[in-house]
Amino acid sequence: MMTKHSQKRMKERMGYRGTTAERIVNNALERGFTAENAPIFGQRNYLKYKTSPGYAPILYQDHCFVFAQDRCVTVLDMPCYLQHKPIKRGKERVRHPKKYFKLYGFPEDWMTKAQQYDFNCGQDV
Repeated sequence: MMTKHSQKRMKERMGYRGTTAERIVNNALERGFTAENAPIFGQRNYLKYKTSPGYAPILYQDHCFVFAQDRCVTVLDMPCYLQHKPIKRGKERVRHPKKYFKLYGFPEDWMTKAQQYDFNCGQDV
């Protein structure tokens, strides 16, 4: 499934070799994005223009795998502006409150604020 050139490029650009590299290539074939179904417009354009007759580029793990039939020919790095990584700007809401409170502790007046919105606070249920 892999050429010697793709094995070299996989080791150089991703740090994988051997059976791990084979598994990643199989996953890229099964789960990767082609030029038609890539999630971001820039990625679709990049994959569409990287195509040569007889070759199929597939996006997987922020890398472009180029296949000829079912053999991986080479592995290319995606440009950093096309990688699918979240951009954090300004304030973000707390996504994991348990983890947040474990690290930073509870605010001092959390009980009074919770009771303010709890209508069954003083009643036996």
